[in-house]
Amino acid sequence: MRIFAAMPLPSDTLEAVSAWMEVERLRFPGLRWVRPGQVHLTLRFLGDVPASIVSELEKTVEGMDIPPVGFTLDSTGCFRAGGAGLPSVYWIGGHFGPEAARMAAELGRIRDDRGRQEKPGRFTPHLTVARQGRFDGEARLSRPGPWSGELRRLVVYNSTLSSSGSSYEELYSRGR
Repeated sequence: MRIFAAMPLPSDTLEAVSAWMEVERLRFPGLRWVRPGQVHLTLRFLGDVPASIVSELEKTVEGMDIPPVGFTLDSTGCFRAGGAGLPSVYWIGGHFGPEAARMAAELGRIRDDRGRQEKPGRFTPHLTVARQGRFDGEARLSRPGPWSGELRRLVVYNSTLSSSGSSYEELYSRGR
């Protein structure tokens, strides 16, 4: 199973992000766009891990305090594979309450598919919206929002990859 823990967006914010993504998709059709309904704040990506790690993750989530996480989305950015070259991931960011970093640090103690734990302070809160795909340059995404709200649920997902993109199955959740 390809596992991650994330906080889904409130429906009104998801609708606004989806509309913004449609405009950007027309501007940059060579990027591989995330399905709009699947945009979320990832707190921990574990990768292809055995059932024992999934159980550990669910136990950790069960014992966590899941407070509302306030956010404002108003910027874009990208991650570059290996820190150089063309962007590999494009994202929306902004300001997230400190609870997001605290929960990410707590989940970061669980070992991923490579046996690694997250180093404290490495969390960059963001919503992945696209990947490089067939685009051979660097896309300059327009400024989103600003959109504000609260994230209220923490979900453990199984991600299945296919030629048409990822699909997510909710395995476990806490919060409202």
